[in-house]
Amino acid sequence: MKRLLIMSLLLLLTSSVIAIPVSMAFKIRFDENIICYDLPQGEDRTLQSLNKDISEVRKLTLESDKTTPFYLTFHVQENIELKDIQRLKDSLSPLGFDHFTIISKPKITEDTVILVTTGKPTEETLWFRSSVFNEVLGLRGFTIEWYTAETGCVRSTTGVVIHFGINCSDLITVYARDIAWLSPWEQHIWAAHNVVPEGKVSKELLAAQVQTQPASTHAVEDLLFKVMEMLDAGFRDVYGVSLFSHDVDQPQALKHISRFVSKDQASLLKLAKELVRVFSDRLDVRELRKLSTHAEKKKLGSNKLLQDVLAQKVGTDKARHVFGAIVGAYDMRVGDAHPTSSKISDALKLAGIDENKSFLRQGEQLISNFGQSIWWIGKLLFENPEN
Repeated sequence: MKRLLIMSLLLLLTSSVIAIPVSMAFKIRFDENIICYDLPQGEDRTLQSLNKDISEVRKLTLESDKTTPFYLTFHVQENIELKDIQRLKDSLSPLGFDHFTIISKPKITEDTVILVTTGKPTEETLWFRSSVFNEVLGLRGFTIEWYTAETGCVRSTTGVVIHFGINCSDLITVYARDIAWLSPWEQHIWAAHNVVPEGKVSKELLAAQVQTQPASTHAVEDLLFKVMEMLDAGFRDVYGVSLFSHDVDQPQALKHISRFVSKDQASLLKLAKELVRVFSDRLDVRELRKLSTHAEKKKLGSNKLLQDVLAQKVGTDKARHVFGAIVGAYDMRVGDAHPTSSKISDALKLAGIDENKSFLRQGEQLISNFGQSIWWIGKLLFENPEN
């Protein structure tokens, strides 16, 4: 039996509980193919005409695979009247669904978003473009946390936690039950980034939510802040000084230092600027000049001073190699101010960026390489050679 994955039909109520707007599509995703059924355009859809359209989708499903069960779940944000719940059930039950539920919350208004999904209740999944994070994280009070390399959550100002995973197609997969708990205005934001399923549900999300076996991986964003803390701790222990002139607000910084920020070359360059800001611009230049033995240390900037401290222990060439990704990111920051500069390509290479990857993966690679450079600095400065 082909396993029915999930897709969504976003229905926006306009004037009453039975009025459905036009230009919507009901899409069903199978392992090997996608069946699409577009609702015809015309006047606002009534519940009666919606029944007919869903019936046609049911017919298409059965013709494709007679053994595939068909599930339907309504997620309603407002406390829907009991009579309306019964009305929906009575109208849709003759269509032959193998499972039908209504998850009811607040009373329906014209701003209510109803998510209709096909699939087993424990497997209902929605697909979104990663750009949804740039929008929600741009709002005050929203934060992102990482669980593993490909999973995490977004915390809403209303207290709702949206668990997400990144799949092989760089799309965000989220369980519909989480979206159902959002307030109407938040649902509208997510709905604007909803897409046809491409690729399967994030493996790491499935491992954590279904198999209860979270992956033992780590997000490059989290690792970046961890290695900065480790390097600072090493300077405190060995040199008796703090490496950084001030602390950083990590939850706030994670809004800007994220693979999701990178959606084109311009935004990738801005990501490099944020990396430089959170590391190079925080380096305590005065303390580093005291540790440096360079003949022109008074003229050197923060990166060069730290590189000289490392060079005292491992040599100039090795120190230059370790700082490659950091210097590359710094040059990319210059490219952000002068995007026509011919040096951008060289900076990308120095930062270890594979331009054949998607921009999201290039952003992830930039953060990863930058963090690895910091890790190597600490390892080479403070690790006991005998170990």
